[in-house]
Amino acid sequence: MKDALPFRVSALRQKLTRLQGLTANAKEASDLAVLRKELGTSAQAVANLVRQQTMLSGLGVKIQPPTSLSNVRKRATTVREKFRTEKKSATLKKGTGWTSLLSDGDTAINDIERALLDGWRDFRTAVYSGDTPSVIDKRIARTPQNVQALNEYDQVYSQFSVLFQTVPTSAATVETSKKLASDLVRISEKFDFAVGTEVKRFLAAVQSGGAPLALLTAEVLKWLADNKATEGYLIRASRQP
Repeated sequence: MKDALPFRVSALRQKLTRLQGLTANAKEASDLAVLRKELGTSAQAVANLVRQQTMLSGLGVKIQPPTSLSNVRKRATTVREKFRTEKKSATLKKGTGWTSLLSDGDTAINDIERALLDGWRDFRTAVYSGDTPSVIDKRIARTPQNVQALNEYDQVYSQFSVLFQTVPTSAATVETSKKLASDLVRISEKFDFAVGTEVKRFLAAVQSGGAPLALLTAEVLKWLADNKATEGYLIRASRQP
């Protein structure tokens, strides 16, 4: 029995060492899981938004990527390279790199969401910049033809406006907006404005996507001033050369 005791003690020591190693590995795995969860939410959100941006850009919606998106990518690369050198949770938590990565991720999410919304609203103006139904109602004669056209215009305009309350997540929404814009142009051509020839030409051009400065004649300017409508129009550079 006495001879067997040293062997038992040695075996127990080895077993305790293995258990200690397993405990340490379990704690390290737990720590890494916590960090992975911390990063996972924002990383997935950024990835989804970038996919949405790519989809919209491919459909003609111009999105300006925010600087914060580039910043978070650089920060993630730096943290990843440090972790590759020493793959431990302590490496990630050392210094301010990890907390800065999480903070940069939150900033990028907010900035991308804002960029998507701005780009989508700009796209609305690009596909259709005609007047609202209420504005048109004040400028046309209440003939049966005008009333019928205005009712149709009002219905389509409402559908068109609803699409731009939120950024689309599918190509179908973008294509629908283009179709509705085309319908609005078609319907607006039915309006018979009870105004002079030059004013009628100007208003028709506005409803069809934009009037060139050549149509902004003295008669048109006087009509706009008389109707207190000068604030209702903007001058913007044409996309055409």
